Amino acid sequence: MEQVEPKLNKKLISPETEEYYNAIRTNILFSGKDLKVIAVTSTKDNEGKSTVAMNIAASLAALGKRTLLIDADTRNSVFVGRMKIRSKVVGLTHYLAGDATVKEIVFGTTEPNFYI
Repeated sequence: MEQVEPKLNKKLISPETEEYYNAIRTNILFSGKDLKVIAVTSTKDNEGKSTVAMNIAASLAALGKRTLLIDADTRNSVFVGRMKIRSKVVGLTHYLAGDATVKEIVFGTTEPNFYI
């Protein structure tokens, strides 16, 4: 499994903002043990969906939860630009079309328990 480095903007996030993400994470964890999928969506472009999803995922992974962040935006993915991926990108569309396996589309990250 290739490893990528997520750009989590830790230097840009203040401790107060990080605490907001941790509060969201805590609310998610209190939503029930059976909760396995979280969707982040909005009605417009550039509202911060990718940033929020990435930081919530990183917060869950930091707590020791195995976390898989799936970029389902097949028209305008921003995750590829935020990762340092050195090989050809094979992703969700390839998997759904039957052209790739799960092992080919999931990347490990430099953060423990965090996969993309």
